[in-house]
Amino acid sequence: MSPISGFWLLKGEENCPWRLHQIGPWVFGEQKKPIGYHKFQGRFKGGVWHISRRDHGKALFEDQGFPETIAFLLSGRTMVEYRLKLTQGNKQLAGEMIPRKVTFIHHPPRLNHFMQLEPVPFVLTKKTTM
Repeated sequence: MSPISGFWLLKGEENCPWRLHQIGPWVFGEQKKPIGYHKFQGRFKGGVWHISRRDHGKALFEDQGFPETIAFLLSGRTMVEYRLKLTQGNKQLAGEMIPRKVTFIHHPPRLNHFMQLEPVPFVLTKKTTM
């Protein structure tokens, strides 16, 4: 198991790095965004990093078109899961991102259903200096 602690970048989000901290097979981290932040947690299992992302900040969801009352209910929920392996000499975390689709009811405001969508390819690159 190679360490993944440090700063990781998603192409196009160079100003918002992931900051990961590894303790044995466990990983924790965060990514600060202009209108909120993401929290990460996961573990190393079967040669793969299994990481979930919780999105925090009502404005993150309002920016995606959710009504204010629903955005409030979504803040802090797990919205994405990742299955990643170290590649390129431990300089990339590559694998798949599994987003979740949310359905909701307007009146009274409540979350109706979470559904995992099809995985999409995903790659992070290790930032060498910070």
